[in-house]
Amino acid sequence: MAPPLRNNPYTLCKNIDRLASAGRVRNRPAWYKAVSLYPPARFVPKGVNPVEVGQFQPVTIGSAHATSAIQQQPKDLYKRGNPRTYRPQYVSSVPLITYPEDELRQAFYRWHPLELHRPRTLVEDENTLRWKDWSTIWGGKHADGTPAKVHVTGESVVQHTLYLMQRPEKLGGPLIRHEAYQEALRAFYAAREQLDQAAQVRREQMQLAAETAAKEEEAQLAMEQLEKGEESMEAVDLPTEQDKADKLYWAKRPKTARFVEWENEQLAESAEYEEEQRAARSMQEEMRRRMEQYEKRNLGGDMDVDSSAAP
Repeated sequence: MAPPLRNNPYTLCKNIDRLASAGRVRNRPAWYKAVSLYPPARFVPKGVNPVEVGQFQPVTIGSAHATSAIQQQPKDLYKRGNPRTYRPQYVSSVPLITYPEDELRQAFYRWHPLELHRPRTLVEDENTLRWKDWSTIWGGKHADGTPAKVHVTGESVVQHTLYLMQRPEKLGGPLIRHEAYQEALRAFYAAREQLDQAAQVRREQMQLAAETAAKEEEAQLAMEQLEKGEESMEAVDLPTEQDKADKLYWAKRPKTARFVEWENEQLAESAEYEEEQRAARSMQEEMRRRMEQYEKRNLGGDMDVDSSAAP
C-alpha cells in the first residue's frame, strides 16, 4: 500500500519513483501512468510571459511542434512575494469575460435607471429570434420599407451603437464609440416620442369612441321612452355621470375566471373584516356599559358613606 501523498502535485511521480527505488513501494499506483503521460499544468504567474523569463523557448516554425519547447524546465526561480501568486493555476479564479457592449449597456442604464422598471416580454418566438437589422433603432424593417414597430429598449441603443461603430464605408463609414452612442441616443429618444404620440392618439380615439357610444345609447333610450309615451322629452331619465363611470368600469373589467375568483376573494375578506370590526365595536360598547354600571354601583355607595360621615 502506497504511503499518503504529498500536497505538491508536481512531484507525485518523482516521489513514487524514489519510494520504489528504496523498496518501500512494491507496486506503483493505478494512476501513475496517467499522471506521467498528462502531468499537471505548470503555474504561470499572472502578467509574466513564459518566453521572456526563459520557461519556454520562443515558438518558431521549426519548434512549434517540438516537445522540448514544452517540457523544458524553468531556468530561473521566482522570488517569493505574495503567497497567493504561487497557488496552482486551477485554484485561481477564472478571469471575467467582457464584451465591447458591456460598457455601453452600463453607461445607458446608469443614466436611464427607470428603463429597468419597464415591463419586458420574455417569451421568445420566431420574430424575436430572427436576425435583426440594426441599421435603425427599430431593429428591422417591413417588406414595404417602413420600420418594424418593436419594443425599443436599452438593448436597441446598444445594438444600434455597435452597428454605427462597424458601419460599412458605402453607408457613411464607422463612427467612434462616443459619436455612435450619441447618435443612437437621439434615435432612441425620437422613437420613444413617436411611440408615445401613437399611444396618446389611440387613447384619445378610444375615449372618443366610448363617448360616442354613450351618446348614441342615451339618444336611443330617449327615443324608446318617447315612443312608449311614458314621459316627455324634458322628463327623460338620462344616465348620470356616475352611471357612465360605472358602466365604463364594468365594460373594461376583465372577464377572466382568475380575476372573478380574485375579486370574490377580496369581497369575502372585506366582508369578514367589516364583521370583525362590527363585533369589536359592539364589544367595546358592552365593556363601556358594564364599567358605567360598576361605577354607579360601587363609587356611588362610597360617595354616600363619605357624605354621611362628614360633620
